Amino acid sequence: MILRRQTVWLLTMLAVMVVLSGYYLAKGPQEQVPTSGQQQAVQKQEQISGVVVESKQVDQAPDATPVGSKNEQPAAQAGKTNTPQTNAPAVVPVSETASEIFQGYKMKREAQVQQQKDEQLAIMGNTESSPQAVAEAKAKYEELSNQDNAIMNVEELLKASGYQDAVVFMQDDKVTVVVQKNELSSNEAVEIIAHIRQHLNVPATHVSVKFQAS
Repeated sequence: MILRRQTVWLLTMLAVMVVLSGYYLAKGPQEQVPTSGQQQAVQKQEQISGVVVESKQVDQAPDATPVGSKNEQPAAQAGKTNTPQTNAPAVVPVSETASEIFQGYKMKREAQVQQQKDEQLAIMGNTESSPQAVAEAKAKYEELSNQDNAIMNVEELLKASGYQDAVVFMQDDKVTVVVQKNELSSNEAVEIIAHIRQHLNVPATHVSVKFQAS
């Protein structure tokens, strides 16, 4: 009698093991739930995806032709790929003091923007311009002014964030940002991109970030 009970118990246990084995094989291992640290890492990677931090050295400031122009030069190739580059941010070669370099950058940008504004004013002041041409020139002039103000606001915001200086160049929807800092981490680059997206409404894939050592 006891032997029969033991036999029945063993058969029952074997049946349970078979059922559990089949269930495990059918369902497979459960996916691991990411920890909060892993989630933050994924989110950060998503944020930086497409952000280009150029590795090449730059001898001169990028062209700044904010609103579409027939004589535009190609913008920095920040939006060619959605795959983030892992190279370290570029260091602009130092031949002058950092302050002089940034002052020169801003003077060049302001001169280019003013040239574009003057072109629109000339159209508006030309008695031979059609009403449509005058209206378009006025709209473009206002766009230039608004964009210039937004760029200067971003520069001041970056300086308030801890950078000694900052300059922003915009050509169409391509933006190049140069900040004065000895080193620039990926997290800092992401924060700069966030400011550009918020205030200039430019996709992250169209932004190039560089730094100039002090």
